[in-house]
Amino acid sequence: MVLEEEKPANALYFIEEGILEVYTKFESNEFVVEQLHKGSAINHRAFFMQDQMYVNVRCKTDAKILVLTHTKMKELISKYEEKPFGRDILIY
Repeated sequence: MVLEEEKPANALYFIEEGILEVYTKFESNEFVVEQLHKGSAINHRAFFMQDQMYVNVRCKTDAKILVLTHTKMKELISKYEEKPFGRDILIY
């Protein structure tokens, strides 16, 4: 299990290797909404809106996932605030 619904989205995840499934449960039934592959960003909307998760995400295969926390994002913005990267990230 990578992310669970109703938990805060306090990090942004990137799939470097493997396959992950996005799923939800309804009336005791499980529904796979999407499969995510290498290069996918997970929960970007919830991360930037500082919202909670509304779906679950689990590994379908072995996976390598990169994690970017809010704290690290703030450090990067501060470090590069005068460069295009910092300004662009602030827009998001």
